[in-house]
Amino acid sequence: MRRALTKLEASIKAKKCLPTDIRYKKTRAMRRAHQARGLHQVGQAASHHGYKRETKLLPTLIFIKSVVWKNLFNKEADKLERSNDDDKTCEYELK
Repeated sequence: MRRALTKLEASIKAKKCLPTDIRYKKTRAMRRAHQARGLHQVGQAASHHGYKRETKLLPTLIFIKSVVWKNLFNKEADKLERSNDDDKTCEYELK
């Protein structure tokens, strides 16, 4: 005569029956949720410390010209030029 499975045993058997792909996707989704929570917490901490996100174009380009360019190419970009070919468009070029 067969004995009845406990809930734990049934759960373990059900998990073994799940395809590996489904278990992998579940684990990956849980990891992403954990990462999202972590990023959210870092964002909250940054906002409480008075950091602000730069939204103006020129200061952002100047930051790229100096800091980013120096870290990528070991020297600051020579110049940042604005082209005035058309009144409707505003294009910048790093040299």
